[in-house]
Amino acid sequence: FPDNDPTLLAGLIAPFVSDRDQQGMQSERRPWPHTSIGQAFSRLVTELRPLQARLRQNEFVAYPISFWPAAAAYSWASGGSWEEVLELSGLDEGDLAMLIYRTADNLRQIEGLERSHPALAASATEAIRRLLREPVPVPT
Repeated sequence: FPDNDPTLLAGLIAPFVSDRDQQGMQSERRPWPHTSIGQAFSRLVTELRPLQARLRQNEFVAYPISFWPAAAAYSWASGGSWEEVLELSGLDEGDLAMLIYRTADNLRQIEGLERSHPALAASATEAIRRLLREPVPVPT
């Protein structure tokens, strides 16, 4: 995970927090204008392939990792408008809001690595700030 790119960090955490049922709903063939998240996502999937293969060999379920949660969180954290992110991702408003909120919540766990990984923790803090903006409910 990148420790110097909060937007990319948000995008790469999102696929791990999205609902499995929702992941398959988005078309994987939509054009995507941001190459950095596509490249980082591709590296992530490649790195996880051996782990997924081992899981399957041992009769565990290893779901495919969907790109669209990553793309949606990345676009939102990049400052994209709500309407633009909805259009690009194909998600419903409630599903997008939940994806963003869950991503921020999981980034809080990374934020807790301040002593062992200070740069990554700082990147997580900034990613949370970029994700939690209106119209997503911001906890007070």
